[in-house]
Amino acid sequence: MFNISTFWIFLLGIRPFSEFLGIPAVTFTALITGLQVIHLFIFLEKTCGKMHKHYFFLILLILFTAYNFATLATVNIVISIILLKNESLKKISLICFLSILTALFIYLSLLSLTILKDELIRMPKGVGHTFGFDNTNGIGAFAMQITLITYVFIASHFRNTIPIYIFLFPNYMIYKLSLGRTPFYTIMIFFLLILIFSLFKNTLWKLKKAVTFLPILLFLCTIIACKIYEQYPILDVIFTTRFSKNSVHLDTMTPLNYLIGYKLPSGPMDSAYLDSLFAGGILSVYIFISVSMRGISEFKFSELTKYMPFVICMLISGFTENTFSSFSLQTLLFYKVLCNQFPIKGIKRRYLYADI
Repeated sequence: MFNISTFWIFLLGIRPFSEFLGIPAVTFTALITGLQVIHLFIFLEKTCGKMHKHYFFLILLILFTAYNFATLATVNIVISIILLKNESLKKISLICFLSILTALFIYLSLLSLTILKDELIRMPKGVGHTFGFDNTNGIGAFAMQITLITYVFIASHFRNTIPIYIFLFPNYMIYKLSLGRTPFYTIMIFFLLILIFSLFKNTLWKLKKAVTFLPILLFLCTIIACKIYEQYPILDVIFTTRFSKNSVHLDTMTPLNYLIGYKLPSGPMDSAYLDSLFAGGILSVYIFISVSMRGISEFKFSELTKYMPFVICMLISGFTENTFSSFSLQTLLFYKVLCNQFPIKGIKRRYLYADI
């Protein structure tokens, strides 16, 4: 049965191409947020307005949005955590999968009709195709998103995730043609993680507590790298000047910016960790770290092999891209997989959404 969540999740996947459908991206985002708000009000009515700490965070973030519009992404994420906690991952992954397939169809149609035009860009590493995106990394990032969403869909619907290896060749060919290294390296790490967790499940289960600290470790590493890149310039070269660019914003931030966020002159950020900090200050960072660390620490043994490669890949990719800080399908699945591992106080199992 269709419900409100079905519509706003599905629309989320095709939002990147909304302007080609005649709808400005801002209007499309407002539509998705509006559906979320309606869903939230219905949910509050069904739960008799029962509150928990996530509502407190949500109210603060909405206030921050008045100062910094980028905070809206964190607002969308928190609303999603509240609304989808008791939804089936199987159902959500199916909607995400159908949405990304629709987005792929729209993209291929736009490309074949030359509405999106492939351009060649000369770089020190060679000549790369854009395939209609703004830069040579765009097509690789899109392919990575399709791969990750498909993986969660397969993992939640079938016992075996081996079919995902079919995506190795397309990702490799896209890399060869576009020369987009960042998404390709990320997806190679992802496939390596799948293999490692398949072979060493029992050993890695014992190391779960160590993995729990990965979110805060990567966040601190991002901050530290932005502070010391001048002493170790090779770091900035390896990560294509990300640290030098990001350090400018960090140096500009005031104590108030750390509290409520920082208005970027342009975006998006090439770091999910810094993007979270800039979007909603320490509150956004706290929400991310608390949910991710608790989700990993309470990961069920039966789901370790299936979903931990996806979670770790998202965390690692966040070091160089805004993979889980922007409101997208893969972000939605990232938080859903994590929240599935633990109960959220104030949201009880009896509050189902079949009729919302």
